[in-house]
Formats: sequence, structure tokens, C-alpha cells
Amino acid sequence: MSYIEPPEKIRICVSEACNLRCRFCTCQKKGFSNRLIDFDVFKNIVDQVFAYSPKAYLSLIGKGETLMHPQAVDLIEYAMRKNVKAISVTTNGTLLSKEIQKEILERCSGLVGISVSVDGMKESYEKIRIGANYDQVVENVRSFIEMRNEMHKHNVQISMNMTKVRHSDEELKEYIQFWLGLGVDQLIIRSLFEIDHHTNITRWVEPNRLPAFPEKKPCQFLTSFLQFEYTGKIEHLCFGPYGEQKIVDFDLTKQSLKEIWESEHYQNIRKYHISNPEKYTPSCKDCEIWKIDFLPVDRKVVYIGDRKFLSMRNAYLNIYKALK
Repeated sequence: MSYIEPPEKIRICVSEACNLRCRFCTCQKKGFSNRLIDFDVFKNIVDQVFAYSPKAYLSLIGKGETLMHPQAVDLIEYAMRKNVKAISVTTNGTLLSKEIQKEILERCSGLVGISVSVDGMKESYEKIRIGANYDQVVENVRSFIEMRNEMHKHNVQISMNMTKVRHSDEELKEYIQFWLGLGVDQLIIRSLFEIDHHTNITRWVEPNRLPAFPEKKPCQFLTSFLQFEYTGKIEHLCFGPYGEQKIVDFDLTKQSLKEIWESEHYQNIRKYHISNPEKYTPSCKDCEIWKIDFLPVDRKVVYIGDRKFLSMRNAYLNIYKALK
């Protein structure tokens, strides 16, 4: 069996509960389970992943709101104690209270990226993020920036994520100017993608600015990416509708990560996909998300569509900077 590099990008779903009902959210259309990751399950994932792949980046996300987990800061702190290189935490910002802000800043000593999702200015935002209060989220971010600066905790990077849902150019310019003026470290503006639930094919809702490629290249998720669900299972390795299309189904509570990642079954999947990148699953044929991994790292355009890529890479590497 040929050698395969350990995974570089790790996502752990810590919460399947949410306090909002966003119009474009696939998860809320299917219904939230309100389940949370058990701390011991989280520790097992982190222990195994970073013993096997110490240079990996970790992203804490939810099929809901990450900060609805009552031990969210404990999870971050535990990973930090394992010398995780960098951690990204995605949140809708509504629960980012001063108490949570202070805990993060006091207890998390390594590089942490806090990624807050705000889609547009007040009127657009509150139409999209049902149940959210725009002014409260702005105040949460403002106070977080001020507290971070006062405590000189610049290892904590704060970014804003905007999913562009047919916003006008005027609103987009206002959004960029407002948040940069507030002092955030990054702006990430992504084109919305949608999933055809009959075919599992992922397409952009709006034309995006990804470059054209003369031929389809193999997807990198089979060789560099892992996502764990709250049970400790490796959930899926594609952008199908959050697990309906599972390419692999392994359980970290029953096998070690090394055994799973280097298994003959996994290796065969990789070999087949590399030789037939359009034929492995119905979703692969028309999917465009693979293009993200072939962008040059100095690209400054912030119109990117791949949420999973951005939450892991931008938050802690500062690769993409907002355009003025």
C-alpha cells in the first residue's frame, strides 16, 4: 500500500442545535436534532487526530450554532492544550456575549479564528437570518474587538462571513466599508450554492469568480479533509446535503484514525476517484467545488463559494483579504 499523507483539515460538528432559522440553511429545512457532541467523544477525536496528524488545522462547526454547546470554550481550550496549530470557530454571533468573549480571550492561548456569519446590512440580514437581531450581533462583534485589543490578545482573529444572496453592489460596498471600519481582521464574501436534492448536484446560485479549468481535476477532500459528526463518526467527504450521500462511513470509536485513513477501502476510493474524477458519484460530474483547492494562495478576491474550505483555511492563515 502506498503512503498517504495524514489529513490536513479537520472539521468537528459540535452542535446540531440552532437558535435561528436561516432561509438558505439546508439543515433547518431538514430539522435540527438539538444533539450536542459529548466531551469524551470530542477528546477522543482530538487525541487521535493530532497524534496522527499534528500539523492539521481544526474547525469547530455546527449543523446549527456552535456556541449553543454549553462547553464550547472548554472544547476550544482542550484542543489548544493538545498543541493544535490553529482552530477556527464558526458562529452566527448572536450568543457571543461578553462573558463568552472574556472566556475565549483568557483561556485560549493559541491561534484562534472566530468567524461570524452576517449576510448583509440590517434589513437584508434580518430577512435572511430569521430570529437574529442585527444590532445585537454588531454590538457583540464590536465589544469582542475592543476587549481583544485591550487585552492584547491578537492571536484571536475575528472575521466576518457573508453569503451573497443577490445583494446589490451598493449594499456590498457598504458592508465591506462598515466591517473593515469596525476593525475586523477579515471579510469573506461567498456565493451561495444550492443542492438539487434529486440529483445531489451542487451548483452556484450566482455566477462566481472562480477561474476556468481546461479539464476536471480530482477532488482534494479524499486526500486532505475529514469531517466528524457529533457521534465520532466520519460523516462524509463531499458536499452532498449534509450526509445524505456518504462516500465513507467509519466510526472512530471502533477503529483508530490511522487504520481508517490508510485502510484498503479508503485507498481504493482515492485511486478510483483520481483516475475517474467525474464518475465516482452522480454529484461529482457537475460539481465545481473542487476548483477551490487549485486557487493560488495569494489570490485576494473574496468571492468564494466553498464554505468548508473558507472556514478552515481563511480563518487562520489570512490568505484572502477583503477588497477595498
